[in-house]
Amino acid sequence: MSGKKKPLSCQSKHVCIVIRKGKTIPLEKIKEYCIENFERYAFICHENHIDASTGVIIPIHYHIVGDFIGSKIPFSTRLNTLCNFFKFDNLNGIEIDQYRTFEGSLQYLTHKNQLDKTQVSKDLIIHNLSEQDFEILYNADVGNVITFDLLYLSCYQANNIIDVIKELGIGNYKLYRNVIWDIWNCLNNKDDYYKKLV
Repeated sequence: MSGKKKPLSCQSKHVCIVIRKGKTIPLEKIKEYCIENFERYAFICHENHIDASTGVIIPIHYHIVGDFIGSKIPFSTRLNTLCNFFKFDNLNGIEIDQYRTFEGSLQYLTHKNQLDKTQVSKDLIIHNLSEQDFEILYNADVGNVITFDLLYLSCYQANNIIDVIKELGIGNYKLYRNVIWDIWNCLNNKDDYYKKLV
């Protein structure tokens, strides 16, 4: 079996992109990419943010949320296109994923619902939405936005997997089941794994 990763086959048009190259990228260049590739988009630069758990400054990075123009294309192809556009040497430090809701992803750009993270002014978000649409989406009630940190904390604090399901709700559990089980498995000794299920 080769050590190569499987190509990202997801073809969602609704994506969150994170660029963690640790170097400054002109915002005009990101805007140019967004104009060429997205029907609607919003992006922001995160710099001088502090990791709440370690107190260490997180290197500069960029979050982009958008709906791709045109037909569905595998994420691996999208990543290669993005890499070529910005003339990156490799794909390391670039993440792409399907967003759950545009509203929730838009609000994440400022960490609006993650009060343990560095709070950012919404005025720093660059987007192509009308001001009215932006305000409606930014102020929408998205409930409990699911992040990796929330999933990790739920698994860490729970006595068993049933407690995790109760806290997150069955809908979120079904949506994030594989990630929850990966976290649960990593946090718990394999010998205790099955006896802690209930």
